[in-house]
Amino acid sequence: MEQGQISLKQLMVLVFCGLLSPMIRIIPRETAALAGAGGWLAPILALPVFLLAVWLLVSTFHRLPRGTDLGGLYRMAYGPVLGRVASLVTVIWLLLLTAVGLRFYAEDFVSSIYLDTDLWLFLIGLILIVWWVTGRGMGTVCRMSQVFFYALCGIVGLVMLLGIPEVEFYHVWPVWMEGWQGLACSALPVLAVLGHSIPVLFRKDELGQSQEGMGVTAAWFLVLSLVLTALNGIIIGVFGWQTVQRMQMPFFSLAKEGSTLNIVERLESIVAGVWVFSDVALFSAQLLAAEELTKSVTQKASRHWLLGGMSIIVVLGAVWISPNAFQLRKIWTEVVERWDWAVCYALPVLACAIVLCRQKQKTHKI
Repeated sequence: MEQGQISLKQLMVLVFCGLLSPMIRIIPRETAALAGAGGWLAPILALPVFLLAVWLLVSTFHRLPRGTDLGGLYRMAYGPVLGRVASLVTVIWLLLLTAVGLRFYAEDFVSSIYLDTDLWLFLIGLILIVWWVTGRGMGTVCRMSQVFFYALCGIVGLVMLLGIPEVEFYHVWPVWMEGWQGLACSALPVLAVLGHSIPVLFRKDELGQSQEGMGVTAAWFLVLSLVLTALNGIIIGVFGWQTVQRMQMPFFSLAKEGSTLNIVERLESIVAGVWVFSDVALFSAQLLAAEELTKSVTQKASRHWLLGGMSIIVVLGAVWISPNAFQLRKIWTEVVERWDWAVCYALPVLACAIVLCRQKQKTHKI
């Protein structure tokens, strides 16, 4: 599908659905470890910094020719050679993120639900779905996400609703200001996950050239941050931050509480099944963003060959990247969270600064 068939609202629904998976998989545990009882505030603390980066990108794209994508921005800022290098670095990073996310997805199923199942079954099964969906284009992925959106919101709402009566208020309040350093650091893993959306948001010019782009984007990310703040608060409130930081999947554990209370039978299995929707949305968006950036480097690449090759690389990377779930989380904290700043924030923000400075110099000369 061509970009003209994708509305800004559809793009934001796709990003919203896709980010739910890593947010809920990573954030409760990471923020509890960094900020203790105040970890539930991390999504709100991270939001202004992320929106500032998006605002700079949107402001820059408004000044560029219509149709300019992220690869085009890099070439304008860094030149034809370094611009292509920046695009390739982003492609490699997107494939790494997809491989890590795919492995997380498979580990969740193998370790908590289907204990005797081979990891390969889930890895190959999901990547085949993603490859099939992405082959039909971004328009199909976006429209598919609109269906996923209601299922995911319904599951998140149900789990939160069942968890509220079990919340112990002393687990989340008071948040002592003496721990402000931990609170500030807890925003970092949230920013890392939010940063994954930047190559997707600026894959083409749906956001950059939309007059209401910044307002719509800010509203969607505000809603996402509020939902995650509430969910984080409920998880920490139910289990306590000391327990949450040791859990593999706090959200699934919260769903199990509903099953334990016999409110909804096998709720955790329903959650795991529906959560595949979020992973499909995220991996599809990342592969399509990687494909678009690759095309900005080599115009002759065939779309289906590109997506097929990237899918194979992602599966092999998911298997090779870590021997177990413990090492996988270590890779996330030591590699993904640290280097995400360079690829998803520093590269595009620096490119924006260079382009804006050059445009300002031209204006002064005139």
